[in-house]
Amino acid sequence: MNKTRRKGHQKGFTIIELILSIVILGIVGVFTFSFLGNNMSAYVKEQQHKLLYDQGRLAMKYIAREIRDANRNANINTPGGGQELQFTRVHPSSTNIHYKFSGTSLTRNDNSVGGSYYILAGNVSAFNASYNSGTQIVTVELVLTLTGVGTVKFRTEIYPRNSV
Repeated sequence: MNKTRRKGHQKGFTIIELILSIVILGIVGVFTFSFLGNNMSAYVKEQQHKLLYDQGRLAMKYIAREIRDANRNANINTPGGGQELQFTRVHPSSTNIHYKFSGTSLTRNDNSVGGSYYILAGNVSAFNASYNSGTQIVTVELVLTLTGVGTVKFRTEIYPRNSV
């Protein structure tokens, strides 16, 4: 009789209890790592999208600043179906500027650096410039689209201020 009492009072887990706890912990672990993996991939995509946005914003800001310094009475040209933009910047000195969309790059050229082109923005899928001089108010409208992880589109209207 003493032997049966001892069996009823033994402490510990059965093999079934151990297997069930391992399975439950495995399921919880899979969901946890899946959740963390999805968050990491969303973070990486957001960072790449931010790089596109920053690159496009910087290019548009740079172009807008130079157009504001353009001579509004001079010729502002948009050859190539609007995929190019040519004008003369008057401040600090007269400089012929030429922006050109080619392939996936928006390039800039001026005569102050020996006529060489350099890339202003990459991952460009569309660039369109239009010039409106029909009224007394001269405007240049720019549309820039960058594509990578997602698409970022910028549009602005710029008023050249110099009438020299």
